Amino acid sequence: MPLYQTFRWLLIQGAQMLASVGQFSAFTLQTLADCVRPPWRTRLILNQAYLLGIRGMPVAILTALFVGMVIVLQAGTELAIFNVKQFAAAGRPRP
Repeated sequence: MPLYQTFRWLLIQGAQMLASVGQFSAFTLQTLADCVRPPWRTRLILNQAYLLGIRGMPVAILTALFVGMVIVLQAGTELAIFNVKQFAAAGRPRP
């Protein structure tokens, strides 16, 4: 592939990337402008906050539980390398 074709390809790709960034920026600004423009639908906003916050709590708790279990397993493995597993919070000294 000749050098000028490479530079042409890079220029086209760069222009497409800048166009995408510009479109995303325009979308973001339009969204932010629509957030502060009346009418505000307070009941719908509070309903969505309830659905996302309170009703989503079991999923968040379950995820935190499994992440915590994985962290404990990883910590036990890493502490066993240095023979200090008995100093872990839930570790028992082995005879």
